[in-house]
Amino acid sequence: MLSELANYLTRIEELHSQTTTPIQVLPVDMINRRLFDQDSGSDFTPFAILVAHISEVEQFWICEKAGIVPSHRNINPEFKTITHDNIDFTRPLSQTSMITNKIFINLSSEKLDEN
Repeated sequence: MLSELANYLTRIEELHSQTTTPIQVLPVDMINRRLFDQDSGSDFTPFAILVAHISEVEQFWICEKAGIVPSHRNINPEFKTITHDNIDFTRPLSQTSMITNKIFINLSSEKLDEN
């Protein structure tokens, strides 16, 4: 794997960990809850949707754009994601990580220049 891609992969894995580790200790209803800020009048995306969105964005940009693997991204279901347990919501990130790793291993400088 190219050193630049190895560094990038490390940063992606850190993002996954920083996103999921604090959330895994929350009750499932909190992971799915849409929070509302009274002061600003805005609501915040539930953690389950945030994790799904990170996974789908990574799949789109790395798998489809860099790896030339169709991601078949459909953004609407992302924003309807509901998790059923504290492990369930991290599965998409784990699956995406495996695909990203395989793509990075096979990417050469020449392939990167083509894209």
